[in-house]
Amino acid sequence: MAMTGPWKVASALATCTADKLLDLSDPVCELPVIWSAHPTPADVCDCECDGGHGQGWVRYAQLTPMPRPAKLAHNSSCSGGYDATIEIGVHRCAPTLDTTTHPPTRPSVAEQEAYTKARMKDMRALMAAWTCCDALQSADVTGELMQIVPTGPQGGCGGVVLTGRLRLTGCPC
Repeated sequence: MAMTGPWKVASALATCTADKLLDLSDPVCELPVIWSAHPTPADVCDCECDGGHGQGWVRYAQLTPMPRPAKLAHNSSCSGGYDATIEIGVHRCAPTLDTTTHPPTRPSVAEQEAYTKARMKDMRALMAAWTCCDALQSADVTGELMQIVPTGPQGGCGGVVLTGRLRLTGCPC
């Protein structure tokens, strides 16, 4: 059985995430699949584009080969697949201290609550992408949601990060 490859799964998850953000929240300006030791920097959360704003990403945080099944031991090019820790995230503008006034003023309760409600919509969209993405429903991909956490605010950006574990099984050849 051929394995669903790591790129195919991550790319499909990015597409699912973009679709769910459009359906349940607000679209982002970019949503790349990244290979990085850290989440994408919160550096373009204030971007605006075609009805959307902010940035999203899908990232493999860890990809570990699994041992080859005994029945395939004769095929040296075939592994047992991969255990993958994958993250989906969204950064948006966050209300921050207004330093243009003297003394500086904090965001109002209404601004903070509006931001929180909007990030809850993002969270719901990320959970729907993880739960409903067809690429994660295949026989050779199983997954579990590990955690959903807020990120930021940092540099005027904040958001939501979902982390999950996928098992990609089968032979990659």
